[in-house]
Amino acid sequence: MKYNTLLLILWFVIGGCDPHDGRLTIVNESKEVIFISLSPDGMIKEFPIKFADGDTLWNYTEYILPGEDEHPLSFGNNSWEKTINEKYRDSTLTLFIFDRALLKITPPDSLVAKQLYSRKFAYKVKDLEKLNWRIEYKE
Repeated sequence: MKYNTLLLILWFVIGGCDPHDGRLTIVNESKEVIFISLSPDGMIKEFPIKFADGDTLWNYTEYILPGEDEHPLSFGNNSWEKTINEKYRDSTLTLFIFDRALLKITPPDSLVAKQLYSRKFAYKVKDLEKLNWRIEYKE
């Protein structure tokens, strides 16, 4: 009886969780660290990084080292499709890339006010499907 109760509890705990969708992959094929920000409305809302201890950079969202990749997560069944189509303006996922040089010379308020970035990508679900959900950044 205890065994069956334990199995039932485990089934509810594991089965009750939303699956995560990590198939969106952003690959840094450049020689520098890049900082990324996904935007639901095609706008930069906040400075994506903070400065600490001189030249060290870290960010609020994500950074990707050279030659590495990142898998931003979305939760639920068919999550990226659903999220992009329901929560992103014009059903378009916008990815902003910021390189270290830009972030070192640009004050945070200017970056947001002037919408400054190193590179911008905009994708519909059909575009991401053609890319097999893999966005590659090259310098």
